[in-house]
Amino acid sequence: MEKFKDFESDLKSLDEIVMALESGELSLSDALVAFEKGIGLFNKCHNTLENVEKQVKILVDNIEKGEKIAEPFEPNGV
Repeated sequence: MEKFKDFESDLKSLDEIVMALESGELSLSDALVAFEKGIGLFNKCHNTLENVEKQVKILVDNIEKGEKIAEPFEPNGV
């Protein structure tokens, strides 16, 4: 699924930003730009995970009810 490839790519980018910030080698200006980008990536990844959690809950609820067909799930903003 394309959205999960995007998630993995965003998570990798976020990890790279964290490592760059932790290295202490960025100028203050570059660190601020990286931090802002990291916050955006964090929010995007967080929203994706929340939507996946909702989808898993629907699937588990259906299994507990004895239903074999999952309800269609439309994530918000992903």
